[in-house]
Amino acid sequence: MKTSTTTHERATSMSAGLEGVGTPANRSTWAADAATVASEHRPSPARSLRTATVAFASAVVLVGCSGAGSGTGTPNAPAGDRSVAAAQSSSAAPAAPASPADGNYTMSISWPKEKLTSTVARCVVGRAGAAPLTVYELTLANGTVHLRVRVGGPRAPLEDALTGTYRVQKDRIIVGGTAGDLFSATFRATSRDLTLSDMKGGDCEGRAIGTTKPWVRR
Repeated sequence: MKTSTTTHERATSMSAGLEGVGTPANRSTWAADAATVASEHRPSPARSLRTATVAFASAVVLVGCSGAGSGTGTPNAPAGDRSVAAAQSSSAAPAAPASPADGNYTMSISWPKEKLTSTVARCVVGRAGAAPLTVYELTLANGTVHLRVRVGGPRAPLEDALTGTYRVQKDRIIVGGTAGDLFSATFRATSRDLTLSDMKGGDCEGRAIGTTKPWVRR
């Protein structure tokens, strides 16, 4: 009987121990311990943000180095790259080369006085033919010719007289317009002036304006 009581006591004690293990209090302790362990291994929000930022910056650098959007892997050339500007300018149509006749010239004349001694000068009529002084301004530049006139002197209004093209063949200058060649003349150009002679084509007034006096460089 004594042995049975002892066995019962041991059984009761073991049962109580097992029931103690499963009590709510002990389960709360386990949950607290698990939370503590998890918090030790979970990264903080600030650390997570820094990690994401570094990863994003690395991705941007890699994309930039591979030429984003181009698919070629070559970085885009800077907007002010001189080599690009040079390539674009080289594709433009080249201007006509300068000729010995190129330059800016002026010629001042009194047609009423010239008419006294020159037959060809009498071809100049109208306002210029009657004005005491007429100033002509001639520009030859890269195949383009501009002739302007000031009837009445250097302070008179500047008026357009001729706009066209020209080309040089040996010692001849050939001036053209929308309807084709207008006239040609033998030219002699120096550092001081331009002289036209032996003009062919055009009218009498044009020959008088072109050949009566030398054109002085400005």
